[in-house]
Amino acid sequence: MTALPLSVRVGLFAALAVVAVGSLVIGAREQWREGDIPGPHDTRSWWRTARLLLPVEAAVGLVALVSAVAFGQSGGGSPAPAAAVAAASAGSPLLMTGGGPRLVPIAIAPGLPGANRLVVGVEERDADGVLQPAAGVTGVLLRLACDGCGAAPSTLRLAAAPGSPWFTGTVTLAAGSWAISPVIEAASPSAIRTVSASIDAARPGDVLVGVPADLSGPFGSACQNHAAGLELAFAATGTSSSGPRPRVVLDDVEAGGPAAAVDRLAGLGVRLLAAPCGQAGTVGDIAGAATRLRLPVVGGLRSEGPSPYVWRTGVDQAAEGAALAAQVRSLGAASALVVAGPRPEQAAEAAAVEAALGREGIAHEGLAIAPGDDPATLATRLRARDPAVLVLVATPRRALPLVEASTRAGWRPARGIVASSDLMSVSFAEDAAPYLDGTPLLVASELDPSDAAPREYAVALHRLSPLRPPGIEGARGYYAGLVVDHAVSASGGDPSPAALEHALQTDFMGWAVGLFRLDWEATGGGPDRLAFFTPAPGGRFVRDGAPVAVG
Repeated sequence: MTALPLSVRVGLFAALAVVAVGSLVIGAREQWREGDIPGPHDTRSWWRTARLLLPVEAAVGLVALVSAVAFGQSGGGSPAPAAAVAAASAGSPLLMTGGGPRLVPIAIAPGLPGANRLVVGVEERDADGVLQPAAGVTGVLLRLACDGCGAAPSTLRLAAAPGSPWFTGTVTLAAGSWAISPVIEAASPSAIRTVSASIDAARPGDVLVGVPADLSGPFGSACQNHAAGLELAFAATGTSSSGPRPRVVLDDVEAGGPAAAVDRLAGLGVRLLAAPCGQAGTVGDIAGAATRLRLPVVGGLRSEGPSPYVWRTGVDQAAEGAALAAQVRSLGAASALVVAGPRPEQAAEAAAVEAALGREGIAHEGLAIAPGDDPATLATRLRARDPAVLVLVATPRRALPLVEASTRAGWRPARGIVASSDLMSVSFAEDAAPYLDGTPLLVASELDPSDAAPREYAVALHRLSPLRPPGIEGARGYYAGLVVDHAVSASGGDPSPAALEHALQTDFMGWAVGLFRLDWEATGGGPDRLAFFTPAPGGRFVRDGAPVAVG
């Protein structure tokens, strides 16, 4: 190996330091809450909450980069070809690679030997650092090669998924270590690094956990992050190698619908379902299919009604709506206006808020945001009604333009804004701050970002899959994973669906991880408390008052 001059080595070290820290800053920008249109939308500012971790992470990243250069140099200083990117964990069906400005998430469903549906996205960061579907991508090819399994190398052309930015295809994968090399067809091509995937049959002791989710549809990014958080929890808890081990297998609800996805997972021998994810109605359809097959479901969020087979890890609309109304009352407001986004679950929660306000004797009105509504027109209506408190049950993509337009129209609510957990987003709070100008903002959430589990999730994600941005959906999946792991551990050496169901019915009353606490019974249930958070300097949310019981 030819030694590099000292000046070159010093310059290289400085450049690597800049790259390492810059990559960490960009990579920690968080998709804190998914918006209400296809693709990731809200990724900009949460990295400040992790700034205490940056020195350690920067040191790790710098050591890794310097090591790569030291071992990758050949004679004359030419860099060696980029090494394959590893999956999040051994046998993971969720991969992430990239090259140039592009990130390429890959989901393999189910991730077992045999026929698999591959779902691939191509994303770029915009000028604000927000991940968006990459422009100008006309196609995706995958070059597949297996080490030691006897399969000949092949190339698979993926088809564009209707109505979404994803590309999909089906291929038979033998057991073994697969090198997957994406080729992006675009006006400005970029070399995408090869990613390695371990396709292994279920081993004795594996407890297959089925994840029916929108992998290739409008909510693909959020659902894939949700599943990745679930998997990271399994890796972090480290169930004893001599005991049962939960293992994620995926299915895409876009291929035939949620019920068909559950049927396919049941055919693979899954013992329970976890982290179901998709548009309105998806979890309800999954719960119906699970009830028919007597499979317990862990992690159904708040978009569906109660079900005896769904153990929730999110607060349902009725409970959160009542808590929002109680917060309005605590502000001493004489009137409130409840603004709801266009999703059915948002309308249901807004109705729960209005019902509770009526019981409290607080004057109130409702306002529904329809797709295509002009924020300036809506702001004029807000100013005319002039409520003391504005209640927002909407995503940042709907709420932020309304807040901005209202301020430009010369109106702010006198007592403040009370928001649903859809707006538990640092980037929303920071983007809205110039328009709030001292107006209090209180946001509901069953998760506290300062708790240990969300921090553990973010660190584990950066360590095992540094290209995948962390987010609230991933943190929710992480909590669901902790629940599943606990249920598996409590269900004996070879847990059946019935044994897991019994554990879920009996072992979780008052089960607590920080703010997150469960109130579960034989008929299901969900978290039994939430809290309200207010933005603070430094890109943080701080809790405002004691947790509120919602069980």
